Amino acid sequence: SVGLRGPRGLQGVPGVPAPSLNPMTWTRGGTQFVGTERHKFYVDHPGTDMGLRATLTTPATGSDFIVELSQNGTVIQLATIPDGDDTSGYLTLSPGTVSAGDYFIVDVPQVGATFPGSGLTVTLWMRVTP
Repeated sequence: SVGLRGPRGLQGVPGVPAPSLNPMTWTRGGTQFVGTERHKFYVDHPGTDMGLRATLTTPATGSDFIVELSQNGTVIQLATIPDGDDTSGYLTLSPGTVSAGDYFIVDVPQVGATFPGSGLTVTLWMRVTP
């Protein structure tokens, strides 16, 4: 058939679909405090290529702010937000794999000594695998 600007060409070879990037976000508003509250979240699908970022709305001062991430009860990553900064930056997790039914726990073992920081958001990413 003929398109608006002339004859249509042949269809190219379709690319490989990209795996979906699945973010899981945990938030705790207000002034922060040390806590092992054991906030759990479960995953329903296997995944790979995991990454983590911790962010504060208002930076902690006087010492670093630390977030601890555990997978199935084992600590796999500490995300450190440097004193006076607002993010840990993106951290690649190793080995970075998860199975359906695994769970994650977010704890805060250290806050700022002068000001603890406020408005914490922790995001965990993974590529869902079939």
